[in-house]
Amino acid sequence: MGGPNSLQDIEELVTPIKPYIRGICALLHDCNEFSPEATYLLKVNNELGGGNIIFGAYVGDHSHSRNRILKETGLKQGDLVVSLDLLERIPVEFAQQFESLFTQMAEKSIDVANFFSKPYLIRYREDIIYLGTPHENLIAHNIFGTQLSKIELNQCFADENKVRINMRPIKRDKNSHVSHYIRYWLMPNSNQNLLGLEHRGYDKLARYEELRLNLIKELGAKNLPRTVDGVKELLSRGLNEVTRPIVNEVGWMNNFYRYYILNQEVEDTHFWQNLPQF
Repeated sequence: MGGPNSLQDIEELVTPIKPYIRGICALLHDCNEFSPEATYLLKVNNELGGGNIIFGAYVGDHSHSRNRILKETGLKQGDLVVSLDLLERIPVEFAQQFESLFTQMAEKSIDVANFFSKPYLIRYREDIIYLGTPHENLIAHNIFGTQLSKIELNQCFADENKVRINMRPIKRDKNSHVSHYIRYWLMPNSNQNLLGLEHRGYDKLARYEELRLNLIKELGAKNLPRTVDGVKELLSRGLNEVTRPIVNEVGWMNNFYRYYILNQEVEDTHFWQNLPQF
């Protein structure tokens, strides 16, 4: 998926691995066929002889967008797919192994090779769909109850940078996580509360979801938009009986309050130990 002003990331991702792929299947949000992003991708696909670019508005649901790519770009049963975000890169040395890895997956009847729980290498099936936003995963959706066969690549590759390079710490401001996590938290039917629960305990999920919904209700009650700016305005008015427990219990909100309201430096962590109390 991409959008306006994403040409540089698209070029950095695609150009080095062109010899090892047959085309790009992508959804460009809020673009048209004359945008520089589309012009580049259409040129690449013309050179490689495959792939398809589709267009559509961003609706705030990552799984919806990814399912459009799966269902509307012409993928067929058995096609080999590499799933990647714009701020991730494939090392050339790993791209050179695509053919071998997919052959091994076929021999062992593996449908999906995850990397740290994210779908990475996929042998396309017509019954697969993405589920969940902002952190989406692949499931089988069929009347027979057939499941996907999956493996975890991180159990085979010790060095993450030899498999997939995360450009987020390089491309984003060091404090971008403060607003980024809250933007994800505000998404409809968000599963952001699952992030980091392996450190804090899955029994806390219900409480975090209660607090998330309390925040959304409070924004509505105060006639504020369900956005990062809306949360900034809400917290700038002072903590109350609704927002105080949200700030005190949820690490992302604790960081948000300290960074934007108190002008304090914060760290990106999922452990949430010894949160300052307000």
